[in-house]
Amino acid sequence: SDFDIIRNINEAVFENEEEIIDSIERENIRLFESNNHLIGFGIFQRIIPNRPEYDIGMLVIPEFRKQGWGTLIVQYLADDCIFNNFRPTCGCAIENWGSRKCLEKAGFTSEHRMLKFEF
Repeated sequence: SDFDIIRNINEAVFENEEEIIDSIERENIRLFESNNHLIGFGIFQRIIPNRPEYDIGMLVIPEFRKQGWGTLIVQYLADDCIFNNFRPTCGCAIENWGSRKCLEKAGFTSEHRMLKFEF
C-alpha cells in the first residue's frame, strides 16, 4: 500500500518501479511521518552479502527540508543498524551540499573523496 506514496515522492532515489517494489518486499524502506504528514523515507540495504555493511540513505519531501528531518532519518537508520550489529555507511554526490550537511550532522565524515578529471 506504500508503493504509490513512494513512487509519487521519489526523486531518482529509485531508478524504476521495480526497485521500489523490491525495497518494500525486502522491508528496506521506512516511511517517516509527523502529525499525520509524510516527511520522507529512509532506505537501507546490505552492500555485500554476508558482510555487516549497510548503505543508508533518505529522501525528505521538499516542503520539510532544512528543518532537521533528514538528519533525524539518517540517525534513526544508523542507530537501527548499530543495534542489529550492522555497520552503517552512506554517501552522496559531491555537489549535493544539502545531503552532505545532513550526513555530517548525523555524525558521518568523509575519509575519501572521488575525483573526476575531464579534458
